[in-house]
Amino acid sequence: MQVTDGRHVRASSTKVSTLTDQVYIAIRNDILSWKYSPNAILVEGKLAKQYKVSKTPIREALALLSQEGWIEVLPHVGYRLKPIRVSDVEEIFEMRVMAEKEAIRLAALRADDEQFEKLLEEVLNSPIGPPNAVSDPEHFISERDPLHLGLATLAGNERLKRLIYQLLRDWTRMCLSTREVREKAFAGEKGNCQKICEALLKRDVESAQALLVSHIMYSKNLILSQMTLGTR
Repeated sequence: MQVTDGRHVRASSTKVSTLTDQVYIAIRNDILSWKYSPNAILVEGKLAKQYKVSKTPIREALALLSQEGWIEVLPHVGYRLKPIRVSDVEEIFEMRVMAEKEAIRLAALRADDEQFEKLLEEVLNSPIGPPNAVSDPEHFISERDPLHLGLATLAGNERLKRLIYQLLRDWTRMCLSTREVREKAFAGEKGNCQKICEALLKRDVESAQALLVSHIMYSKNLILSQMTLGTR
């Protein structure tokens, strides 16, 4: 079946164990990579044919996506994919700053030098420049910018990690919205990430948090500027 190929199922830090999980991830990845346009109407029957499953896992997957705020129910019609609004960008990045600053604080308390050195190595070995195409958004999240998930892991708080991961998915959808955003979002990024890791090796939490906020705000301003220009 289509949803079980490597492009879709290589998805999250938790084990995929049910058909609903697989369908949920497949639809979510297709939303992340803009295979559905904003305001697109998603109908259970059509999706069941597209993903070659019954309506039941489709319905359950859409319910999960609705709970996460990606889609909304249209009675007697189907589901509408919510567009990204300026208010969404503001809220998501506000949450990212709060959550990731706390992750830095906790990581500085709980992680040792060896763990920070390993994270720095992952940052330095991450791909350089923007990707030409993105077939697997989840892989994109972990490979293009390992710093944020790495810090969330080192913080040692699973609920905080899940929150950051969800916010990074929201960011990924924004980042992949246009070629211009995708290309510019990674300009000079590795240098910023390296400085954050180096500050944490010194246990300089204040500097690491300031660098992180600057890093996150660059991405936010880039996305907002593209929205102002009228890109999708």
